[in-house]
Amino acid sequence: MDISADLYARIQGVCNVVVTKDDAGDVFRVSEVRACCPRTMAYLCGTEYQSLPALVLGADGCCNAINSVVPEQVVAIYDAVQAGNLEAARERFQKLQPLYTFIRAHGVARTTKAAAELLGVSFGPHRPPLQALSGAAAAKLAQALREAGVPGPLAASGTEGRPATRRGGSRRA
Repeated sequence: MDISADLYARIQGVCNVVVTKDDAGDVFRVSEVRACCPRTMAYLCGTEYQSLPALVLGADGCCNAINSVVPEQVVAIYDAVQAGNLEAARERFQKLQPLYTFIRAHGVARTTKAAAELLGVSFGPHRPPLQALSGAAAAKLAQALREAGVPGPLAASGTEGRPATRRGGSRRA
């Protein structure tokens, strides 16, 4: 459901909303919500490729699946915005564009699971009807991860369908 800034304000008037994640894709909603809602509600951007403009416009953070795969890169963008260094934030955000473009073409869940596999972490199997990326797509994803500065992506060949070593907790997308 797409929640307007006015509806956020009405909800705030009825109950104490502590945090919201907005992934409607309207980056200007941040400014609208900030203008009519108290700052006691944390506003998180839920759209990967809008994270930088959302942070600049007043979002408190970003809650995106791919953040679990590229946390250092995303935290660096957040830190640069908080420090007022928008040029550094923009440069770091630009490095992630090949990954964000890939996400838009192949979907968040498929991309996040495949990226984790390439980095040696399993997030478990896809839920039907989603399917794993093809070998060619996985190779393009590995290239996008390298371009984004993610250390150590594995070669894409031979990773499809094979469980990776689990380094963290399990999670499903």
